Amino acid sequence: MRRDREYWLVAGGYALIFGSMALVEPYLVPYLLGLGLSGTEVGNLMAVVNLVGLLFIPLASSAADRSGQHRRITVWSTLLQAASALAMGLLTTPLLIGAAVIPFRYFAGLGMTTRNRLALAWLRQRNSQDYGSLRLWGSIGFSGVVVIAGMVAQQAGVPILFVASAVLASASLALLGPFAAQLPAQEQRRREGRPSPVLVLLFVVIVLMTFSRAAYNGWVQDFIETGLGGGQSAVGLFMALVALVEVPVMAYEHHLVQRWGSGMTWALGLAVVTAGFFLFSLVQTVPQALLLAVPMGVSQGFTIVAPVVLIGQVSRPHNTTLNLALAGVLGNLGTLIGSPIAGRLFDAYGVRTLLQVGALGMLLTLIVLVGGLRLAGLGTLRPEAAAE
Repeated sequence: MRRDREYWLVAGGYALIFGSMALVEPYLVPYLLGLGLSGTEVGNLMAVVNLVGLLFIPLASSAADRSGQHRRITVWSTLLQAASALAMGLLTTPLLIGAAVIPFRYFAGLGMTTRNRLALAWLRQRNSQDYGSLRLWGSIGFSGVVVIAGMVAQQAGVPILFVASAVLASASLALLGPFAAQLPAQEQRRREGRPSPVLVLLFVVIVLMTFSRAAYNGWVQDFIETGLGGGQSAVGLFMALVALVEVPVMAYEHHLVQRWGSGMTWALGLAVVTAGFFLFSLVQTVPQALLLAVPMGVSQGFTIVAPVVLIGQVSRPHNTTLNLALAGVLGNLGTLIGSPIAGRLFDAYGVRTLLQVGALGMLLTLIVLVGGLRLAGLGTLRPEAAAE
C-alpha cells in the first residue's frame, strides 16, 4: 500500500484512538478492585457493559448502513466516549464511576465499528485489503502511551489517565479527513436471505474466543500489579511490550494471509494464545510475566486483524458495517457470559486457575474454527470464498 498523506492521516487517527484506550483499559479493573469492589462485582459490571453493547450497537450500525452516515456516527460516538472518560476521571464514588464505564465502553465500541467500516471502504477504493497496515498504528499508539501511563499512574493516580484519554480520543477526530463524508448508495442497500455458513461459523468462533478471553481481560493486569507486586508501572510496561510485538505481526500478516489464507492465520493466533494463557498461570515473577508479552502480542496481532479481514471477505459492501457490528455484539455476548464466571472463579480459586480455564476455552475455540473450515471445504478461507 502506498504511504501517501491520506495513509498517514488514517494511521494517525488509529494511533490516537488506541492511545486513548491505552489510558483506560489496562488500569480499569485493578482500579475498580482497588476502590473496594470484589471480583464478582467487577465481573457483573463488565457483563452489564457488554449487555448494553449487545442490545444497542446493532441498532446504531443498522442506522449507519441505511443512512451512510458512518463518519458522523464515528464523530458523535468518539465525543461521547471522551465525555464518559472525563466523567470517570472526575467522579469519586465506585457506583458513579462504574455507571460511567457503561457509556464509555458502548461508544468506544460503536465508534470503532464505524471507523473500521470507513477504513475498509477507503481500502477498497485503493484496491487493497491490507487492514493490518492501518491497525498496526493502533498498536504503536497504544504501546507508546501505555508505558508512560503506568509511570504517571504510579505517581499521580489513575483518574488523571481517564482525563487524558478524553483528550486523545477527541484529537483523533481531526484525522478523519480521508474517509468519505457519506458512503455511496450501493454501500447502503440491504439484502434479504440467510447469512452464509462461513459467516455463522466466524460468529460462533468470536463468541467462544471472547468468552474465553474474559479469563484474561483485566485479571492479568491485576495479577501483575498486586499478585506479583509489580505495581502500575509493570502493568504499563507489559501492555506496551504486548502492543509493540503486535506491530511487526500486523505488518507481516497480510503476507501470511496471502500464503496460508486468513482462516489458518486466525487459527495460528488462537494456538499461540492458548499456550500463552497456560504459561501465564505458571509465572512466579514480574520478569517471567514480561517475557510472556511476546506470545500474547503475537496472538493478539492475529486475532484482532483476522476477524475484521474475514468479515470483509465474506460480506457484501452494503452489509459490511452490520456484519462488523454483529461481530462486535457477539463478542460482547461472549464477554457478557464469561465476565461473571471469570469474576467468580477469580474470587473462589484465584487468577492461576482462571487462566487455565481460559486456556481450555481457547483450545476449544481453535478446534471449532479449524474443524468448521475443514468441514466447509474452506481450510484457508481465502478472499475468493463465497460472500454472504
